[in-house]
Amino acid sequence: MTHLKYCDKVSKCQNEDEVCYVQRYTRSLDVGLFRSGCAHPQQCSNSDSNGGCFKCCDGNFCNSAGCGEDGFPAPGQRGPICFDCPHEGEDEECDIVQLCHSNQVCMIEKYEWGDNDFHYIRGCTEAQVCTKKRSASELSTRNAPVCSHCCHSDFCNINCTSVHTAPAIVG
Repeated sequence: MTHLKYCDKVSKCQNEDEVCYVQRYTRSLDVGLFRSGCAHPQQCSNSDSNGGCFKCCDGNFCNSAGCGEDGFPAPGQRGPICFDCPHEGEDEECDIVQLCHSNQVCMIEKYEWGDNDFHYIRGCTEAQVCTKKRSASELSTRNAPVCSHCCHSDFCNINCTSVHTAPAIVG
């Protein structure tokens, strides 16, 4: 990628002993590019020379900056970074993220899909949409999420933690 702030894919390191890294390298015409991911600590040289750089860090999403890149603006100067997967199954991990507008929030909805199966919708949305959907889902059970949650902090829509139960229908 040309800048770390445009990275829209995240991954979970496979082993607990791995750390995050960011690498800056050049291609033809001296164009600087970046690569990031997980590495074993033995691979970490933390070097910076000849237009190249390899830095390691330990912590969630710590490699969104480094090697001369500032990464994302501070949280008060931007919207949240949210997981952004429009349809995924119960056992699938969302690995796409999106930088939301400053007037947006992260959302996650969990829907039933047949018997004992669920699918999720994650992304950015307007704060008012969350309020309207929540009140509408309390009135109707058809296509209503079994869980709907909106939140304001980075990566907060990884789990659906706010459960809304549908009203009982007597008929």
